[in-house]
Amino acid sequence: MFPELFLFDKVVAENGALIYTPASEEERTIAPSPSTDLIDRLKKRGVKPLSVGRSIVATWEPHQATVLDIIKKLGLELEIIFNKGAVMILPSGINKATGLAAALEDLKLSPHNVVAVGDARCAW
Repeated sequence: MFPELFLFDKVVAENGALIYTPASEEERTIAPSPSTDLIDRLKKRGVKPLSVGRSIVATWEPHQATVLDIIKKLGLELEIIFNKGAVMILPSGINKATGLAAALEDLKLSPHNVVAVGDARCAW
């Protein structure tokens, strides 16, 4: 979405599950890949649009009830995050704050020396 990523040392993406380093184009996931069973069942239940990232699965309201039902039936430890109509499915404990902490660890920086910019809520 933003063509000037090279301006940044790190990008926290997928709501915290993916750390991207623009200078080297390296991607590092800090969460497991989505379950194929989850994705298959969401598709079978007609959840559209459906976006599958390295760790995140996303759709839009009003599919949250279907998403929750499938997560329960599969017994998966996942969280549903809501943001401006988006319904994002992530492994438990993964969020913007954990992504920022991982990026700071890579950069060997304290959170006291950082400015984080996002499109919704503050992560730290």
